[in-house]
Amino acid sequence: MKKVLIIAFTDLENDPRVFRQIDYLRKHYRVTAVGWTGPELEGVEFFKIQPIPRSRLTRMRRAVEYKLRRYEKLYWSLYEYQPLLDILQRSKFDLILANDLDTLPFALKITNGAKILLDTHEYAPRHFADQLTWRFFFQGFNEYLCGTYMKQCDEIITVTPGVAVEYKKNYGIDPIVITNAVEYVDLKPSPVDKKNIRMITHGVANPNRRLELMIRIMDYMDSGFHLDLMLLPVFPRYYRRLEKMAAKRGNVSVIQPVERKEIIPRTNDYDISLLVFKPYTVNFRYGLGNKFFESLQARLAIVTGPSPEPQAEIVNRYGCGIVVDSFEPKEIAARLNRLTAEEIEGYKRKSHLAAGELTASKNMEQLGRIVERLIE
Repeated sequence: MKKVLIIAFTDLENDPRVFRQIDYLRKHYRVTAVGWTGPELEGVEFFKIQPIPRSRLTRMRRAVEYKLRRYEKLYWSLYEYQPLLDILQRSKFDLILANDLDTLPFALKITNGAKILLDTHEYAPRHFADQLTWRFFFQGFNEYLCGTYMKQCDEIITVTPGVAVEYKKNYGIDPIVITNAVEYVDLKPSPVDKKNIRMITHGVANPNRRLELMIRIMDYMDSGFHLDLMLLPVFPRYYRRLEKMAAKRGNVSVIQPVERKEIIPRTNDYDISLLVFKPYTVNFRYGLGNKFFESLQARLAIVTGPSPEPQAEIVNRYGCGIVVDSFEPKEIAARLNRLTAEEIEGYKRKSHLAAGELTASKNMEQLGRIVERLIE
């Protein structure tokens, strides 16, 4: 049986895109995985990779290396690479699937003739470009990795057409698009109570998402609407700030997150998924995350912002929600207040139809064809 190595510097069990790759490919190949923690899947060999602890002195050294553009030296100081290199360089893989740009130099060190498939996920050179500190230190590093290593790959995939265009325009590569669609869940749209329209926003409480906007919308909403924020407190200070904002409003609640596999059945009781994110960066302009597809599988009406793609394009194509014309809370609220229960029910029925078409299984079949073509 052919051997595939999948690398991601993440928690593999809780990284939905990577987990889907491992789970699908293990049924067709002998799969070895490298990450922070294992995927806990039968038949998958796992090796742990650990970041080098960041003392104050280490952080200072790295800051200097970032600014002096000593990027190659810097890269090899981020993780405990050598123990794994000693093991994996003695192995023979048919294909290495490197997830995110930061795994690519490591993957290329252990090829031994293996084909290299890179999943960029998002657009790495402008990942957090709205943050001055990130631009000052890290942007050049990601640009270096793109310019130095990406053309050494045999194939590249990414999440949306917009991200693919950016890579082609700036680095001369042509990625294949595989979205973040999630597994199909056999559910039906829940009924709508016109006196209690339930809205939800879920995901990581990340300052880059500017979730304050969702809360401020509620200052202008009619009494029949309520918003729940089901957030992972990955950034505790920001999470507490959102909690304080919500506590001042009677129509907003911060609720406990659930396990990833429970998100869709848990949110099926809601009516509207509020996904209005300002496009501060390339990735917000062109992003299409798990939460969008989870909302479809939960059979919710989707409310998204006026960014041209891809959320707005899918919402318009399937008629499964509305695209608001503005990012101003008062204007968004005015549009939501005009919704009738019958309209929301109609959008939820359209999400039900879209849920059958936009699924992870189709994406994984596409990934399987790519892997087979590269190996064979």
